[in-house]
Amino acid sequence: MTERSERASRALRAFGELEWFRIPHTTNVFHGYEQLAFLGWRHKDPANDMLDLFEHVAGQAPKNLAWVFDPSRRNWLLTPDRLSRENLETTGRSFNEMIREVTDNEQDYCHASNVDLDAIISLLESSGPVSR
Repeated sequence: MTERSERASRALRAFGELEWFRIPHTTNVFHGYEQLAFLGWRHKDPANDMLDLFEHVAGQAPKNLAWVFDPSRRNWLLTPDRLSRENLETTGRSFNEMIREVTDNEQDYCHASNVDLDAIISLLESSGPVSR
């Protein structure tokens, strides 16, 4: 686990036990290019009172890109809006297809998403319950 993934996992665990967690590496370990950042997770017992907090984090922490929080699926997602359900439906691409397309063709966008994700993790860390 990378330092960033450990920080993100720890911040999310402050809100409850994680069943599933996904965060891509900042850079591709084989090719060295930056990857498009996002954060996906599933709490064992998700609480609806957390929805407002994650909406707030998506709207307040990022400084470079617009981000969205999507709790509509089994796994909750914090993603750049290019990966939002609505945008994917409009483009006809899958989540993974869009990640590949942006990562392969838009390194500036990927860099901006990584900077923003670090800010999101920092805000999550500071928003968690006092006793961790």
